[in-house]
Amino acid sequence: MATTSRQIGTAFGVAIVGSVLNSRMAGPLPTAFVSASRPAVLIIAGLGLAVLVIGLVTTGRWGQGTTRRVEHLFGDELPENSAP
Repeated sequence: MATTSRQIGTAFGVAIVGSVLNSRMAGPLPTAFVSASRPAVLIIAGLGLAVLVIGLVTTGRWGQGTTRRVEHLFGDELPENSAP
């Protein structure tokens, strides 16, 4: 599931950023690429920040608490005397 999600995210990322970059290209390539790449870089930075926030939320106290609340549904309970 993780690998498939990563591959789909990569494909969408390349398609979206490539479309934004291509739609903003105007003029000679050396000068047009620089100005066209600014929105693409902002999109990449924003999505990277979103992934960082999601990672922090899902591995923090809230995510661990959620895991403890649903682990019985998957048969992954820890024995009473073992440490997590």
